[in-house]
Amino acid sequence: MLRKKPPFEQPCSCQTNNFWGGLVLGALVGAGVYYYLTSKKGGETLDNLQDLLGDLKQKGEEFNKKVRQVQSKLDQKAKPSANFFTRHGKPLV
Repeated sequence: MLRKKPPFEQPCSCQTNNFWGGLVLGALVGAGVYYYLTSKKGGETLDNLQDLLGDLKQKGEEFNKKVRQVQSKLDQKAKPSANFFTRHGKPLV
């Protein structure tokens, strides 16, 4: 069932208004973010962000080392089971 449009609706005007409204809103939000980041408080925020990123990078490297250690242990445990699917020294496939 199709909905009939009332005769007073103009479909093009609402699309145009949404575009310009979004453009203005985006510009205002961008200007606010720029002002905040260039202010004194925003500078402190950026410094804290750099410290946080450094900590995350360090923890990521530690995590990668632990993963490599666990993976090497699992590989060592998995090697003896390589001969499990054999019969009389020959693979089953």
